Amino acid sequence: MLVHTFVTRALINLKSTLDYMARKNWNTRSVLQEKNRPITKQMAEQLPVKTPFYLDSLFLGVLIIFITCIALFPSLKNGFVQTWDDGAYVVKNQAIQTFNQGAVKAIFTTPVAGSYVPIPLLTYALEFKIFGLNPFVFHLSNLLLHLLCTFLVFILLRKLKLAPVYAAIGSLIFGIHPMHVESVAWITERKDLLFCLFYLISMIVYVHYVTVQKKTFLYLFLCLFFFVLSLFSKITAVTLPISLLLVDYYLERPFKKNVYLEKIPFFILSLAFGIAEIIIFQRQGLLKTSGILGITDKVFLGFYALSAYIIKFFTPFHLSAIYPYLNASGNISPFFYYTSPILILFLGFLTYYFRKKNRAILFGILFFFINIILMLQAQIMTIGVGYLADRFSYLPYLGICFLVGWASEQLASRNKEMKNFLLGALLFIILIYSAISFNRTKIWENDFTLWNDATEKFPNSERAYALRGIAFTNIGQWNNAINDFNKALEIYPNYGWVYTNCGIAYQNIGEWNKSVEDFSKAIIIDSNDIEAYSSRGVSYGVLGQLDQAIVDLSKTIHLNPQYTNAYSNRGLTYASMGFTDKAIVDYSKAIEIDPGNKNAYFNRSIAFGRMNEYNKAIEDVSKAISLDPGNTLFINNYGYYYLAKGDIDHAKEQFHHCIQLDEKKIEALFGLAMAYYIDGDLGNAKNYLTLATHIDSRLNHGIEGIKELENIDYLKQPKAKEIIREMIKVL
Repeated sequence: MLVHTFVTRALINLKSTLDYMARKNWNTRSVLQEKNRPITKQMAEQLPVKTPFYLDSLFLGVLIIFITCIALFPSLKNGFVQTWDDGAYVVKNQAIQTFNQGAVKAIFTTPVAGSYVPIPLLTYALEFKIFGLNPFVFHLSNLLLHLLCTFLVFILLRKLKLAPVYAAIGSLIFGIHPMHVESVAWITERKDLLFCLFYLISMIVYVHYVTVQKKTFLYLFLCLFFFVLSLFSKITAVTLPISLLLVDYYLERPFKKNVYLEKIPFFILSLAFGIAEIIIFQRQGLLKTSGILGITDKVFLGFYALSAYIIKFFTPFHLSAIYPYLNASGNISPFFYYTSPILILFLGFLTYYFRKKNRAILFGILFFFINIILMLQAQIMTIGVGYLADRFSYLPYLGICFLVGWASEQLASRNKEMKNFLLGALLFIILIYSAISFNRTKIWENDFTLWNDATEKFPNSERAYALRGIAFTNIGQWNNAINDFNKALEIYPNYGWVYTNCGIAYQNIGEWNKSVEDFSKAIIIDSNDIEAYSSRGVSYGVLGQLDQAIVDLSKTIHLNPQYTNAYSNRGLTYASMGFTDKAIVDYSKAIEIDPGNKNAYFNRSIAFGRMNEYNKAIEDVSKAISLDPGNTLFINNYGYYYLAKGDIDHAKEQFHHCIQLDEKKIEALFGLAMAYYIDGDLGNAKNYLTLATHIDSRLNHGIEGIKELENIDYLKQPKAKEIIREMIKVL
């Protein structure tokens, strides 16, 4: 029985072996006959080979994501950089914080900070809806998007015929490159990540469309769909149609009529979005050249910038959020502005030389040039805020990463002895890049870490000083802000908006004459500076130069009829001049433009109080309180209007509410003393008057000691002053 079982199993195993060898087209008879013959090289090549796990694409993909995540992990601890567009895009953007039908319409119809980026704004809105203003969530989304982009680069490089190891090297360099830190660690630059995400998906789908035998328009439709999403993420995606033609060239697709016809919808979309962006730039006043350099120098600056991006791929050191123009004396550029075209001409020669010999080199170089060229045009055509910006390298560096992977594979295949040395050198570079990126992400922690870094690396960076000055104003450190603003103006005296912000800082420390000087300089530089006119009007008002205040505020309204603060401030000025009717008209206009303007309601309530129209005053101040329920100034006046009206109980109620919020609110304590005195409760009246006196001893001096309270209109009434004199005398 045991023998029978053994023989049966042996026959079954033999049959399986024969079947396997038959499938491999082996001569089973000869193999059986010559079982002792050694296996030949040809036979060994036909045997199934198991790929080592470290060469498996899935393992390499996971490894790429892991290393990239470690290199950029510190970004999760960062906050918002409000002085560098995070305020405009997220923190102060009402469109993303309301997230209703009207907000979505505004997102798709209104550019933010000169850019049309509705899809990134929608992601901000969704995050705010679920998590609020939690910077960790916004940074986590950026990091995850970058990891996804890095993985897609790996997939694309594999589809472009790179072996797994070398595709992994190219994509890993893309993921951990220090020049890409800005696009990940800066919340505002999610537009880079999203546009690149959809751009890469579109390219991957297109490569699949080109390489499959049975072509279907479904792939082209998907490619076009993701192209549209990329365009709605950032205008830079307009280069995709040319990139697709490069794919055709690299994959040796014959350039027949259908190759061009299928690209027509892509080029139409590129043209439409490109024109729209130019219109946006014009309306935002960005299509003007900077006064630092002339147009000829700007052209050479473009060559220099292009050279710098190439060099920084290999030497990503001394990076900064802002790079100042490299000008020597006056408007004369340094020497290597004029020598920078040499590198570009050399690369152009290489491109021409390899145009037929090797498609990979031409593909990589042209992909970089095509996708960086729009950024160079922006630096030449616009005011140059993004000069040499790291973020502009995000997609273009894909071309160089491809070349690094391809060149490494070619060298390793031709020289086996050099393979290990080459891989070791690349891994060392990846380690260095990862360390730089790890430290660089920490620089983006907040406004001060970012601008401190910029001013340390480039002491002549006037914009970095100016933006750090804005950061100081955001936390109320006005003297530090003034120092930074003045430093920026020493470097570049024609910064109009810096004079304006410096003037506002002077206002906050009570230097009204200096504020007028700075606002005036800002207006000389830009005669349409609305903020400068409006703020100078306020300073003139405080200085008692009311006629000049009216002129400036009226000019502000002429420049921008929807500027609510100008109406409110002109209303205050008219009120100071005794023109209460005109003041009410201006306050009403401010409320019409902005129904949520609490200060306009409050100021109009004061005007109505002066006209003894206490019901209207109570109605307006009640509206102001509904907009700002914890404002003790509003609540205090609420009590005084009731007191003036003779409604003592409601007056007491409001004064008590005010004291609950601020027990040292002297005006409310004094109001309660008056209310109880009028009500005949002298004991409580004396108690509250004593409490008020303890807070400000000047009340011991009678009527002369309460002049600081006369901002309450009720106290200016003759009848009120009589009650005050009598109360102080009796108590």
